[in-house]
Amino acid sequence: MSNQMLCTVANDSVDQLQVAREHIAWLESLAWAASTSLKAGHDHHAKQLAGAANYLAGDYKNCLDSEIQRLSQQLTAADLRT
Repeated sequence: MSNQMLCTVANDSVDQLQVAREHIAWLESLAWAASTSLKAGHDHHAKQLAGAANYLAGDYKNCLDSEIQRLSQQLTAADLRT
């Protein structure tokens, strides 16, 4: 594998980790808002926030699955994936 290709895979991986950190921060904020809504007796809003968090978590999990497959294929093609 060329250094350029290895560098691309490494940079893509770091980029994905940075994006994942942002998504986790968003989900953390949604969880906080849902918890705060429950404590304030706003059950309807808490339920809506929990639903949004669930949807976003599932959607992002699918995105990560695709990225894992793409990066793994690149590494396998270069005989670097064990």
